[in-house]
Amino acid sequence: MNQADGPPGLPGELELRAAVESGPPSHALFDAWPAPTTLPGIGPGIVSELLDTASQRQSADARAAVVFPDAIAFALLDSRGRLLKTTRRFAEWVGDPGDSVDCRDLAKRALTSSRAMAAARTLNHGVLALLAVRGAAVAGWPLLLEGLGRRPDDADVVLVVFAPSRSRGLVLATAAALGLTPLESRLAAAMLIEPTLEAAAASLGVGRETAKDALGDALRKTGARRAQDLVGRIIDLSCEATEGPAASQAAALGALDLSPAERAVSRRLALGDTAEEAAMALGLKPGTVKTYRKSIFGKLGIARIRDLRRLMAETAELDRLAAVGEVVAGAAFGDEAAVRVFVDASGRNVACLDYGPARGRALVVMHGYTTGRTAPPPLLSALRARGYRVIIPQRPGFGVSSAAEGDYVDTATADLSLVLDRLGCAEVSILARDGGVASALAFGVRFPHRLRAGVLMNPRKPKGAAQAGRGPMAALSAMLLDHPQLIDPFCAMMSRQSSAEVLGGVLRRVLTSSASADRICIEEPEVARRLIDDTRRLGRQAAGFVAEFRLFAHGWHVPDDYQGPQWRLALSGEIATPSDLHVWRHVIADAPHILDGAGLLAQFTHAEALAALFD
Repeated sequence: MNQADGPPGLPGELELRAAVESGPPSHALFDAWPAPTTLPGIGPGIVSELLDTASQRQSADARAAVVFPDAIAFALLDSRGRLLKTTRRFAEWVGDPGDSVDCRDLAKRALTSSRAMAAARTLNHGVLALLAVRGAAVAGWPLLLEGLGRRPDDADVVLVVFAPSRSRGLVLATAAALGLTPLESRLAAAMLIEPTLEAAAASLGVGRETAKDALGDALRKTGARRAQDLVGRIIDLSCEATEGPAASQAAALGALDLSPAERAVSRRLALGDTAEEAAMALGLKPGTVKTYRKSIFGKLGIARIRDLRRLMAETAELDRLAAVGEVVAGAAFGDEAAVRVFVDASGRNVACLDYGPARGRALVVMHGYTTGRTAPPPLLSALRARGYRVIIPQRPGFGVSSAAEGDYVDTATADLSLVLDRLGCAEVSILARDGGVASALAFGVRFPHRLRAGVLMNPRKPKGAAQAGRGPMAALSAMLLDHPQLIDPFCAMMSRQSSAEVLGGVLRRVLTSSASADRICIEEPEVARRLIDDTRRLGRQAAGFVAEFRLFAHGWHVPDDYQGPQWRLALSGEIATPSDLHVWRHVIADAPHILDGAGLLAQFTHAEALAALFD
């Protein structure tokens, strides 16, 4: 196919292939489709192939991660293994790399193979995940440059230790997010280091019975069966709090140099199985599992299942960090709002951000597909001035909320009810936008007595309706709705496009054809930073994006016999279409409220007008 075979004036297959291969694929995609009519000229089969190819050839430079600074440490060696610089935490955790056989061995391997990873024994902290990498591969890590105060040469070797479990601030913040009291949180942090409950209690200066009672309360709050499950949940969340999808257990177990049989046993034990449960699952005898467990512990230099769980989680996350080109410092698990992670009856995590105050009237703001993890300051200020307590739940598969295991909308509805119950909110107002509209309407139908007021802001419309807006975002949305087979490869490609440079380029491409207010807004550094951070953290797993896009692609629509409460409809004047009123006529109480001059960033540029809709 050539340019003449596609729609006039739009890139054909050869042009699109060249664009995907010459720069960030996401930029090529947004540049190539200024109108939905382009795709038929190229064909979904070719598009799918291009997306798959782009995903496989993504360079590390396009990927980024956000890490809590106290969870990571660095040392810099020259090509002869001499120490050039080290951070304080590295010295505290590992000591002098020259005195460590593990460090010396990994450094030599990195000089020949670019990178190497293993478990490293330390003097005072047991065993930690350690990465050695050639200097040029991490030259784009602002966090490393800040810590070491210098840019490594390609002949240098950087040693990286990743240990969220050793960051007391991160562990305590994670425990608090799970709803643990200060004593329960401190006890959990102590149990990451101390071998027994008695030792943990002694380190805190409390009695054994007090510690036992606190542990029991913590287990009930988190739905954990035993102490190692509680510690495991905190470790997993602490790793996830560093942003981005954790690498698979297979990568971690491969780096830990375990045999195939030992890896299988490790997976079961890390899940919380007893030796008997692991034996039943693997078709082995309990005695055989215990023999493997002893061998695993001996190889790794550990003595407890919780150490295995921690080491696997931290090694997997370190493996992910090794594959990115940009690592930046981020806040602890809780940032500008109180982050809460609840556990439902099935053991799923259900997360939300609670901006408070607790005495305010609850108002839920639904995030979008890629942004909205945090409340935009203008909208937060406008709502707080009216006495609202702003809550942003993370829908299933977004952020750190677990993916839905059954019907997506039913799960999202139950999750929102759970969040409100745990926060003590009997009634709520809801501001829903983008794909969150399906869950919001379902919540109103199921819990009409709990919905005080509701506003749909630029809600995503069902498949077949004219999609709001013009330009690349509307075109790509139409493409995914019409060709669901492209949703997975599109998400896989975009998940590897998380550097600030690439995401900033995507944002500017999306907003180029939007309202002038958007183009002005995105030029504000703080707005751009917030949107980039939101995209990284909200999209740490692709499950939510995929599930919601599939929901709409497979025919979700407002029921003709809708019996729920009536909503207000707020539309940005620059992207509204004539079909909006027709689509939502069953659910709205009055005529749409047009936000004159607003585009995709109405929550930033027209915050006061949005907040006034709840008056």
